[in-house]
Amino acid sequence: DGGGEDVMEARPPLVKIHKLGAPGTSSIRPEDQIEVMPASDYEMNSMRPEHLGNDDMDFINLMHPVIPCGEVQKDEMGLGKHSIISEQQIENKTTLGEGEVEMDLGKSNSIISEQEIKELCKQMNSMVVFMNFRIVPSAPLCSSSSSSKEMKDEDKAQPVIDGILKELADLQGSMSKLKSQLKPFWHTYPYEEDYVAPEEEKDPKEKARKQMEDDQEVYDSYLQGLGSKVGHFGYATLVSPMHFTHYTPRQIPSDYTTRGITLQIFSFKIAKISLDLEWPLLQWPLKVYGVIAARDSVDRKRNVLFHRLRDNFQEITEKDSFLCLTGPSRAISAESPLEFEVELKLKGGEAKSEDSVLINRKGHYNGYDTHNGFYTVTFDNCLCTTELSLQKLYSGAVQATFLRVGIVKGSQSPFSYGGRVACSSPPQKDGSEGPATPTQVVLLDSRYCAGGKMPIGEEDGYLDLSRHVVSVELRTVSEDSEELEETLKVVIEAYSPVGPVQASVMVRPQYCGISKHKCDLDGSKVKITIAWSPIISSAFTKKAIL
Repeated sequence: DGGGEDVMEARPPLVKIHKLGAPGTSSIRPEDQIEVMPASDYEMNSMRPEHLGNDDMDFINLMHPVIPCGEVQKDEMGLGKHSIISEQQIENKTTLGEGEVEMDLGKSNSIISEQEIKELCKQMNSMVVFMNFRIVPSAPLCSSSSSSKEMKDEDKAQPVIDGILKELADLQGSMSKLKSQLKPFWHTYPYEEDYVAPEEEKDPKEKARKQMEDDQEVYDSYLQGLGSKVGHFGYATLVSPMHFTHYTPRQIPSDYTTRGITLQIFSFKIAKISLDLEWPLLQWPLKVYGVIAARDSVDRKRNVLFHRLRDNFQEITEKDSFLCLTGPSRAISAESPLEFEVELKLKGGEAKSEDSVLINRKGHYNGYDTHNGFYTVTFDNCLCTTELSLQKLYSGAVQATFLRVGIVKGSQSPFSYGGRVACSSPPQKDGSEGPATPTQVVLLDSRYCAGGKMPIGEEDGYLDLSRHVVSVELRTVSEDSEELEETLKVVIEAYSPVGPVQASVMVRPQYCGISKHKCDLDGSKVKITIAWSPIISSAFTKKAIL
């Protein structure tokens, strides 16, 4: 094709096949017969005996034998209406050709010559070629596929199939037996004698240990490379989600903000662990601590999603394997480059030396194009599989920071048995739907808090939220209107022995400023305060000192 690549010298195709019989059939109609034409003058010359090796000539003779006129025999194996076989070919089946060596199996002989072995290999190769070319395309073989007169009667055809099955079974048994008998004579190559299987191939646990060491080396190398760019890989982002909250829209420089694609983070869970590996501490429940973070183009520093120290580990079970996320601390830009970092460990005994690494992984964001923006990013190794659930927000988004969620003074707290605060966005107007299970950003869930109690101030009634920042799309109510649609739904639940009680409020986003909202929850007044700000671009952070 003119690609300019070096290629190995090869013979051109011998013939061009214009028509073949229908695949999977053994009957060939006259109009479907193989039409063989020389591919070119060069190919005609290439087909001369002096241009072909012995193997090529054998293959051509097998596939396209020279047929003397009048030498037509009925096909006894039912491979077609008529199989053309010359008398010389039939004779060749019972007599040895020139150069063939007969193996006298009736007499005792303590020596098998190299020539005898090669001759056997040649016959086996011929049989393989025959089976692949003639029989495999006709599979499956059955009595109904036969077309000769003798095979039309199924009572006569079935014994033929049974006979073939017996021959195949006997052949397989003979080959297996022959291979076993030849084992004492196997030739051993030097590299086989010197090869010693490494420990990780012998022991699955040792193999896992080696893989974990390799993963750690790759991850450490990645972090060291970041050090020269951000000062230290562990530095967290200092960009505020409320940087432009107290501005008026006209005061905000357009080149300092972006309305590009952002990511909404929903959840992170440990989907599976390798229990059969019997790895230290790798059994439910897991005592997990560590860091999960995103590193986007805004400042290339960690935007922390989950962070727990060793003494504040989270215990997760197989039934509920979600980690309690505390971030992101600001909106995540989907512009490249964007990486996710997962560093999780398992707490063992009192000493830190008894702990075990669960996973160290870096994942590059590649767009994750889906019809509705929802996607699950998988991070896995030999010990576990973890899943990060997210959504791409295509419409220009702003970031909402929940400043306060609490009970109005004078109202009785409905959270005696705990509760939950979450938010979500309604489906797009184009009809695209999200996952089957409604996806929410959980801001607080008492089930992940100490003692399962709702963290609420006794004096002011405010809840201590785990997460504060979410991204909210800006959608207009119609194409001709500038009025924004209510695209943020805040849901507050109070748990009780008879089932949760729920209240919700729809919120219309703002480009900047602060909004306040109220709702009734089982007779109690709940107040919500939200700060709004556009999303900062990388152009701003390059000029600002952060």
